[in-house]
Amino acid sequence: MPLIKTSLAEAIDIPAWLEQDRKKGWQSRIRRDQEICHQADADSKHETERVLKWWSHVKPKSDENSSGQVLASIFKRVSWIAWIIGFMAGIALATSLLHYDGTHPINVLVLLIILVLIPLLLFLLSLLIPIFSSNSVMSSLNVGSQAFALIKRKNPVLQEFFSSGRSDNTRDTLLRWKLLLCSQQFGIALAVAALLTLLAKVSFSDLAFGWSTTLDFQSSSLTPWIQAFASPWSAWLPEAVPSNQLIEQSRFYRLDDGVRTLSADILTGWWKFIAMCLLVYGIGFRVLAAWLARVKYKAATESMLMQHSETIALLERFNAPLNLNDVAPVVTVDSNSINNSDKNFNIDLVDFDFTSVDIVILWNFTNLFETDAQHENVIELTSEDALQLDKDHFKNYENHPIKKIHIITKSWEPPLLEFHDLIISIRERFGPQPIISVQPIAANMYQPEQVDVEIWRHSLAKLQDPKVYVQ
Repeated sequence: MPLIKTSLAEAIDIPAWLEQDRKKGWQSRIRRDQEICHQADADSKHETERVLKWWSHVKPKSDENSSGQVLASIFKRVSWIAWIIGFMAGIALATSLLHYDGTHPINVLVLLIILVLIPLLLFLLSLLIPIFSSNSVMSSLNVGSQAFALIKRKNPVLQEFFSSGRSDNTRDTLLRWKLLLCSQQFGIALAVAALLTLLAKVSFSDLAFGWSTTLDFQSSSLTPWIQAFASPWSAWLPEAVPSNQLIEQSRFYRLDDGVRTLSADILTGWWKFIAMCLLVYGIGFRVLAAWLARVKYKAATESMLMQHSETIALLERFNAPLNLNDVAPVVTVDSNSINNSDKNFNIDLVDFDFTSVDIVILWNFTNLFETDAQHENVIELTSEDALQLDKDHFKNYENHPIKKIHIITKSWEPPLLEFHDLIISIRERFGPQPIISVQPIAANMYQPEQVDVEIWRHSLAKLQDPKVYVQ
């Protein structure tokens, strides 16, 4: 595994830079990117390392205020907000619950419910966050989601990130793990603050603990529950496990004057149990969940970069033939299909390496090219064929490994739902692995209008298929 890790700023800035870089020709980008990749001396087996080393050569020098840097700063701010709010809430909550004026003991049951059981229940619910969408009710109730909502109101960069149609699936996955991480940070801070407050109170003042309830509840019924809670540390820290005698004799009624005639030493026996509950259930479990969330968050960050269609196209350029001038054009102009005024105009498609393509598809009467003898696997399809692909058109390729499919289409015709159906049908036939490159071509010029190409690109982005890109 490469030692280089993907940062959130890189996962956002690299695809954005590549989208702007589309104004340059495909062939010139191939030459530039391969030259940089060769200079960077990146391991070809690690695609993420290749992309990040390539980025270190091309990224703008003044990128401190880039969208990626701003968003990374916001994400760190959200984490700090979760830590600070959790710590302050823990101090305030523990201080109020541990108030002792010397008349009646502190009710252990109240402490367990508010400081242990309710946070434990919220912890278990927070583990469901990765299952739901970041826009779901479950995720919206999360403290991280609330912090994002608070900052998003006045930050256009964060608003653009949430509303962007690019890489919705990977972005949503990243947000869910970030929300889970913020939830654990809030819970850890609350438990740490409560534990520190308890230790400070015990160290510098005298506290007495007992338990009280109006319900018809016997101490013998409470003992198994208390000892079950203490089971994680009962073997190596028995003094933090309340004994049967302590549980039985520390019950009190406020109508009585305190707790019968027990000594203070006996009543203080509860604090170690409470401290261990906070340490194990409030901190320990959440630390493990935070570690998992952080690992998954890092993986989602890398996935958001590497599963972007522009990054896929960049990797394709890395692997294109080095001597492009020696590659003969595999698709030429059919002069009979061009208007009389344009017969002498040649459309040069050497800009794309057709030798690496397994199947070439001419979409919806794109009959500007000779298709026989230029590529052995050329298929002409129309919108009427989009839903019939599983019958005849790809029958000859069922037993062949298909790695890349290239679709040539007319740039001036906007993509309709039939074209989306074509992509979906290809996926159903060949699975998610083949790369699908789409090349909009103009009728009478070498380069199509940039506006037309952007229309195609934005339309295909709605498919949320990272391995479909527009050349």
